[in-house]
Amino acid sequence: MDNGVEIGPTARKQASDKRLLRVGSRLSANAYSPNGVLVLRAGRVIENESQLSRLQRHHVRLGLRRRGGEDSIESETRSEASDPRTKELEANILRASSVKAEAVQQVESVFERIETIGKVDVPAVQCAVSGLVKELLGDRLALASLVQLKDADSYTFTHSVNVAILAMYLAMNTQFEDDLERIGAGAILHDIGKVDTPVSVLRKKGPLTEVERRVIQRHPQHGVDLLLESGFGDGVGLACVLDHHEKLSGGGYPRGKRAIELSPYAKITGMADIYDALTTDRPYRKAMTPQEALLTMIKEMGSDLDPWLLEQFIAAVGYLTERTTVTPEGEVVPRFVEDSEEETPAPVLEVERSITRIDMYV
Repeated sequence: MDNGVEIGPTARKQASDKRLLRVGSRLSANAYSPNGVLVLRAGRVIENESQLSRLQRHHVRLGLRRRGGEDSIESETRSEASDPRTKELEANILRASSVKAEAVQQVESVFERIETIGKVDVPAVQCAVSGLVKELLGDRLALASLVQLKDADSYTFTHSVNVAILAMYLAMNTQFEDDLERIGAGAILHDIGKVDTPVSVLRKKGPLTEVERRVIQRHPQHGVDLLLESGFGDGVGLACVLDHHEKLSGGGYPRGKRAIELSPYAKITGMADIYDALTTDRPYRKAMTPQEALLTMIKEMGSDLDPWLLEQFIAAVGYLTERTTVTPEGEVVPRFVEDSEEETPAPVLEVERSITRIDMYV
C-alpha cells in the first residue's frame, strides 16, 4: 500500500526523508549505493523490511523526484542544489535506461522482421550491440545495474538484451574485453532460434512433455542455421548461440558437448542466460532474488558451470548487489544479510521449492 511518502532530492532532506519511509511506500526517487549502483528505481514499492533497512542506511543516496513519469529536480528553495554526485548518477541512469530501451526495441524489430523477410537483420543487431558496448565502456555500472531491476515488460526481447549486458559485463571483468562486440552479438542473439517455437510451449506453466522438450532443445541449432542463412558468420557469436545450453558434464543440448569442447564465450553467455532467467518471473515459477539465484548456480549447477567463470560472475554480480564475501580460503560467495557481519545462509528449502525445470536451466 502506498502511504504517499515523497522523497526530495536535496542532501539536507535525505535523513528526514528516509525516516518517513515504510514498507509499502512508493519511492519517488532513485536510490543508489555508495559505489553508484542503482538499488531501487523511482516508482517502485518498498516490499519488505530488508529492503527498507537497506534504503535507510546512511550511505544510500536518494536522487531526483519523479513527477508524471518525468524526472525533475525540486528544492525547498531555488538556491538549494542537489548533490552533484547524485545528479551525475541520475544522468548516467537516465542515459543507460535510454540505451537499453532502444536496444530492446531493436531486438523486437529483428524478431518481427524474421517473419516477413525470413532472415535476421544483422546490421540492426550490430547497431544495438554497439550502443550497449559504448555505454558499458563509458559507465559499466549504470547499464549493468539496470539488469538487476526487473520491469513488467516483454520477456523475450528484454531477456536477450539483459543476457548481452551481463555477458559483456562479465567479459569486461575477465580477460575477454577485446571480444565485447562479438560476445554481445552472440548473447543478444542466443535465443533467436526460438522465433518459430510455439508460444504455448514457451509459456507453459506445467512440466513439458518429451515432445515439447525436444522442440525447445532445437532452438540453438535452429538459431545458428538462421544466422548462417542471414550472412552472420562470426565464430564467437555462433558459438554463443549454439552452445549456451551445453554443460561441462555433457548433459546439455543440442549436442551434449563436454567441457573441453566448449568455448569460454558460450560458457559466459550460458551463465548470463541462467542468471537472468532465474531472477525473472516466468510462467512456471516466481523470480528468485539475486542471492537465491547465485546460491542455486553454486549448489544445483556448480558441476556444469566453469568454476573460474562462476567465481568471477559471482564477484561481478555481487558488486552490483553488494552481496558477496570472500571466505578465508579465498572463495567468493554470495552474502545474505544487510548490515550484520554474521553470515546467515539463505533458506535452501525455499530456494529448492521455487525451482522447476531446473534440469533445463531455462
